[in-house]
Amino acid sequence: MSKPTTPPIERALARLTVAASGCWEYPTLNESGYGVIGAGPRGGKTIRVHRLVFEYVNGPIPDGLHLDHLCRNRACANPDHLEPVTAGENVRRGERKGNQAQCAQGHKFTPENTRTTPRQRVCRECEKQRGIEYRARKRGNAA
Repeated sequence: MSKPTTPPIERALARLTVAASGCWEYPTLNESGYGVIGAGPRGGKTIRVHRLVFEYVNGPIPDGLHLDHLCRNRACANPDHLEPVTAGENVRRGERKGNQAQCAQGHKFTPENTRTTPRQRVCRECEKQRGIEYRARKRGNAA
């Protein structure tokens, strides 16, 4: 007899936290900064939490539309902060890299934490972490 699994929506709702901004933030983020949860009991496909919660509250997202984060926080799943729009409108509304308040990992772009190159802004905290991980890998390969 197999053990019943808790539906993804129940697991997601249990882990959301409400920020001062009103965002419902999910702690597990993918590389792009979106909250994600496993769709099944073990591994495999993931679901973006903002889509899961929006559809739970409002019903299916209309065909051909994308959800725009009005709050500009990709980790947010508050359905009041999401609006279905066309792909083109989502791109037009989308943050330009220079307008982002934080990196994909959630570190604030402050003068102390930001290195600017001619093409992009770089989060110093993420850059530092990547360096630590790189050196650890190099030490592991040298042994």
